[in-house]
Amino acid sequence: HAHFLRLLLVSLDPYTSHLPAPETLAQMEQMGLLFTLWDEDCLAGGVCVEDLGANAKYIYQIAVSKNYRGQGVGQQLLSLAASRF
Repeated sequence: HAHFLRLLLVSLDPYTSHLPAPETLAQMEQMGLLFTLWDEDCLAGGVCVEDLGANAKYIYQIAVSKNYRGQGVGQQLLSLAASRF
């Protein structure tokens, strides 16, 4: 979750985006609600999904590393998260 938090910090505008606390990301990771895609040892992107119950999920945050944008990583992340529920 630390890698994803760093990605969020460089990808999102802290004045207009809600950045999750490290503890929140750790909880989401433990609950299986944080999904990441890696290219060997480089984080390509990640998505946090909030469980709203009754088969409802909320995309809490999604971020794709600059070098991987425009390559379908965001779509892959959403498909990965959707396949788990």
